[in-house]
Amino acid sequence: MARDADPEFEVAVIKPADPNSHSQGFRLNGRRISIESNTMTSLICFAYSIQKSQIVSAPQWFDDQTWNIDGVPDTVGAPNWHQYRRMLQKLLSTRFGLVLHRDKRELPVYAITVAKGGPKLEKSASAGYSERPVGTRGRPGTIHEVHQ
Repeated sequence: MARDADPEFEVAVIKPADPNSHSQGFRLNGRRISIESNTMTSLICFAYSIQKSQIVSAPQWFDDQTWNIDGVPDTVGAPNWHQYRRMLQKLLSTRFGLVLHRDKRELPVYAITVAKGGPKLEKSASAGYSERPVGTRGRPGTIHEVHQ
């Protein structure tokens, strides 16, 4: 898909998820987009790249009900992650009536600073590390972002 494309879902099926399902995630496999067992809060956090603490005054069902979404874009080719998120934003607006209001607020943060005398961190004694990013899994050609 062209980088400057602004796709929408050509077809999207939205269903309540099985509450007993243990599978969860956002999947992009070619043109096919699948979201499995995610709450509205998770959908909004993914779509807008925000943290749960940034959602204010949401109804309780945002955290209680899980949803499955399957669809394909209206534009030829596979969307990148930015386009995928934008497609989800449009879907949340049209199908769920979501209206987003951006606001600036002061929120608590943790600041890591170097203490007097310099850093005290030491190199890990671990023999190696995984090349695979934390929070992802799947077969080659399939990207999964797993929220646990």
